[in-house]
Amino acid sequence: MRKLCFILLAICLAGTACKKPEKAFLTVDETPIAVTAAGGEYFIKVKSNAAWTAMVKDAENRVWCILNNNNGIDDGTIIVNVAQNTDSLVRSAVVKIISGELVKSVVVNQAEAVVGEELFLIVDETPIMVTAAGGEYSIKVKSNVSWTATVEDAENQHWCILSNNSGTGDGTIIVNVAQNTDSLMRNAVVKITSGELMKSVIINQAGSGEPFLTIQERFIMMKSVSDEYSITVKSNREWSAVVENAVNKNWCTLSNSNGIGNGKITVKVAQNADALMRGAFVKIVSGELTHSVFICQNVKVSGNETTCDWDYPVKPGTPEWIALGSTAARIDTCQIPDNILNSLSTACLTKISLQYPFILDMIAAFNSLRDGFDNFFEKFNGIRELYNREKALNKLLKEYHSLINDMSILDGTASSTQKLDFSFSISVLEVLLYGYVQKVDASAEDCKNILLYLTVGYEKKLKYVNDYYFQSTGFRTNSFARANVIVKTKPESAASFPYALYGSRGPSVQVQQEEDIINELSYEILK
Repeated sequence: MRKLCFILLAICLAGTACKKPEKAFLTVDETPIAVTAAGGEYFIKVKSNAAWTAMVKDAENRVWCILNNNNGIDDGTIIVNVAQNTDSLVRSAVVKIISGELVKSVVVNQAEAVVGEELFLIVDETPIMVTAAGGEYSIKVKSNVSWTATVEDAENQHWCILSNNSGTGDGTIIVNVAQNTDSLMRNAVVKITSGELMKSVIINQAGSGEPFLTIQERFIMMKSVSDEYSITVKSNREWSAVVENAVNKNWCTLSNSNGIGNGKITVKVAQNADALMRGAFVKIVSGELTHSVFICQNVKVSGNETTCDWDYPVKPGTPEWIALGSTAARIDTCQIPDNILNSLSTACLTKISLQYPFILDMIAAFNSLRDGFDNFFEKFNGIRELYNREKALNKLLKEYHSLINDMSILDGTASSTQKLDFSFSISVLEVLLYGYVQKVDASAEDCKNILLYLTVGYEKKLKYVNDYYFQSTGFRTNSFARANVIVKTKPESAASFPYALYGSRGPSVQVQQEEDIINELSYEILK
């Protein structure tokens, strides 16, 4: 029995000698923590090989100095949340970390509030654009107060989820957006508040259906003064807009030029001090989908009435006109005497040419508009002199501009005859602009200006496409003039519109196809 006891004792002593108990330790950086009056979140790292607990000494300090992760085993991190100090005095608290008989202390010193300091909450409120796939996004907050963030409307809180949704002072809110499996876009509002201070950030998420980009506008006429217009965009994807051609960005600028889903682009134009209208294109792109809007800015219309020292001595319908008998005699009478022709101003020559008694024949009496113009050019010395004048194009464009800007006459109380005369005057000017391109060595810049005006005229006529004022003739003269300007710029395009090129009447289907080609090439050249 005694021998057995000795054996057991030896075993116990041997075990004790093999494994000595590890000495407990507790390591904490006891450097005091300096906190601003705004407060915030701070960290105390603990290194230990035993269980430990942390507490704020003195109960009165526990309302403003609050601990998270206040106990642990082995290594860990204590989170110290310090509330805003609204008092004018400095305050301190002591965080005690205890592990058995081991004790460490960290002093938290918070600065006093600055008397009269203005409370602020700064957030970039630019909407966040999210694709259908979703993802993680961040909202940075700058503040000197405590704040909280929430997603407005409960139905959005299942797909738009916030992390770090509260804080004091500066911080970052994490926005987790789930995938959108719906074909329609959706949006949510993240609201950040601090007392009476409030900021909002809109989260726009695209839909996942078939992409679409819908814009109603194709042509916008803007005033000659500083002006703006909103283009409505309907889409279920991300999109962006730019002003094509850098030269135009000097006077035509965009606001809200990108977005996701439905939105509005604001087009702003500076005052047009030039003598001619000007145009720019706004291109909206969403993936492979594109849409262009033609922006044309007007020019100030001069109200000066042109007065002439000469007029046709005999007018159609008068006894004198009838007495002349033959067409040849009437044409001779309509010639401007040589001693007067050179003395007439360019503006006066333009007015007289538009009032030529046989001007109707140019459009209605021949198989093609080209033949009609050639006859007019051959028979009337006034038009030949006009095309020799340096400022002839400016005067023709000014007359044309004046008419296309006054189309409201077609909506008013004028008689049907007056309305038809008005629409006919526009067609005459379109043919005369064609004539300028043919008879004068028009520069590339001149051709582009003529095309700009004619394209605006076409777009304005479209409003009355179902009325009888323009009918086939009004659109035929416009297509005729534009087709010949296009061929002057792009000779290889001549075969694309044989009817329009000569101003001939043709099958309605063919005429419409040619008009579509002319529209496409017009915008291409104007860009």
